[in-house]
Amino acid sequence: MPGASKGRSAFRKKKWAEHYSKNFNRSDACKATGVNRTTLWRWMKEDKSFSEAVWEIEESVLDVAESKLMELVHGGNLQAIKFLLRSKARERGYGDRLEIAQTVKNETIDVKRLELLLSDSCIRNALEKLAVESLEDTTDEKQNTAQNQRVELEWDR
Repeated sequence: MPGASKGRSAFRKKKWAEHYSKNFNRSDACKATGVNRTTLWRWMKEDKSFSEAVWEIEESVLDVAESKLMELVHGGNLQAIKFLLRSKARERGYGDRLEIAQTVKNETIDVKRLELLLSDSCIRNALEKLAVESLEDTTDEKQNTAQNQRVELEWDR
């Protein structure tokens, strides 16, 4: 009976989605509903409406989390404020990365040599200080992106 199989599958998908919407953990939802993770991935791949329903659940959970984050920000929670600035205001300089812009004119940069230089903490600290001072000096200047190459350096913190 192919129709019965489809009906059972639809019932299992609905139960899985209900459980997932309560705890936002795919593995737990699979265990609670007896759905194999391989089956879940097949459903996601083959059933567009099921895949969209899962996406909607995930989006709604993220919306709740963002609302709670904003409540903390409005309440003056410093950690929440820092998190929001690090993740949403990178272009204003609030990221965990130091970004250095340099004009390059037909020069070749030896990446291995640069890595060796940057591994020295004294040089790294000097570059950080120089970059911060440079950023302060050029905050109001527009950068010509056609002639600038951006190099992102991640520092161990």
